[in-house]
Amino acid sequence: MRSNFRYPRTTIVLMIVILGVVIGCIEKARSIVASIPHQNPPLPPIHPVPFASPQALVLTVIATYILGAAVWALVFALRRSGVHRLSEAETWTRH
Repeated sequence: MRSNFRYPRTTIVLMIVILGVVIGCIEKARSIVASIPHQNPPLPPIHPVPFASPQALVLTVIATYILGAAVWALVFALRRSGVHRLSEAETWTRH
């Protein structure tokens, strides 16, 4: 790896453009909210749905683990995980 890595100038320009678009979208949303009359019927509050039981939490954790293992196996099979390059890595200098 190079220690003097810098982002290209185009990346910085793109980040500034994206920031401008996000700020513009926020302002557009504020103007839409301000234009809607407040006579609409209020909506019921939205509450997060808790897990129905501890079994559902355990099942979610197990399913996430299985999905993560499957994705890792796919990446490893495609030789894109970087593990294959560890044996070739030179961690010391030879004299």
